[in-house]
Order: sequence, then C-alpha cells, then structure tokens
Amino acid sequence: MKNRLRTLGIIMAFLGLALVAAGGVAYSKTQDGYDALQAFSEAQNVTLSYNENGDLTDRGTTEGAEAIMALLTEDWQYPVVAGDLDPNDPLVNSATEYMYQMATIAYHVLDRSEERRVGKECRSRWSPYH
Repeated sequence: MKNRLRTLGIIMAFLGLALVAAGGVAYSKTQDGYDALQAFSEAQNVTLSYNENGDLTDRGTTEGAEAIMALLTEDWQYPVVAGDLDPNDPLVNSATEYMYQMATIAYHVLDRSEERRVGKECRSRWSPYH
C-alpha cells in the first residue's frame, strides 16, 4: 500500500509540474499575441482621438464617439472596460480599444450606406423621369 501511495504521489507531482509548464507556455503565447498587436498598432499608428477634456472624439466631435460607443455597448453588447480607454495612451492596444476601432469602422460604413439609401430615395422622388 505504501508503494502505491508513493507511486501515486510521484505521478501527481509530475502532473502538477506538467500543468505549471503548460500554464507558462499559454502565458507566453498570450503575451506574444499581445506584443504582436502592440507592434502592429505602433507600426500602423492606430490611435484613438481624445479632446482636451479626455473624452473620446470621432471626426472632432464627442457626439460621434458617443454614437459609436452606443453601437458597441447597446447593439453589440460588448462589455467596455472604461480603464482601457486612456487619453494618455491613445495607441490602440487593448481589447476595448480594438473593439471601439471596429465599431468606428462599422458605424461609418453603416452610416454612409444609410446616407446613400436615403439619397437615392430623395433623388428618385424628385427625378423628372419619375
């Protein structure tokens, strides 16, 4: 019985060490991914815009940024981490900042599509060939 417990203890110790090593590898890979995203943002100069009060802006207005944030939080239901949006670090390098950037793109693409659709409707109503 004593030998079985000793063997079981040795096996458990090796499994514990293997799990610690696997955790270290997973952490290393996660950090590599973060570093790669950081390097990409730096190389492409992907930044967010803030006004002098530290509020997010889009095309110079806080209203546009608020609409984008509403798209992100209400429509997409993304859990924004307010601490990630740091005016002292405008470089896009956190999950919230990346999602905000994606919402910005989506907002402007959707907004332009709506403008085009409404514009076509207006033009067709006033067309002399209508």
